[in-house]
Amino acid sequence: VYTLDPNTLIIVAQPAEGHTLQELEEAIDQTLHEILQKGVSSADVERAKRQMVTNTIFAHDQVIGGAEEIGQGLAVGATLDHLDNWVDHI
Repeated sequence: VYTLDPNTLIIVAQPAEGHTLQELEEAIDQTLHEILQKGVSSADVERAKRQMVTNTIFAHDQVIGGAEEIGQGLAVGATLDHLDNWVDHI
């Protein structure tokens, strides 16, 4: 999901086999509570940045990945220049 709003948090999750949606929701709530109490480490932030860059690079390895990225970006008001240079702003 693409957004230009830096204040948006999107959580996408699916229960592992043998676990319920309720268990998943409780685990997400617990994790968010821990983050609010303890914050996140600089190592966590750097790992997330590397993952975002890696995911973007791999998306460009397939024609459909690049097309989806462009389409999603344009749909929310991004420019092609913004999309081309997005990785530099992570």
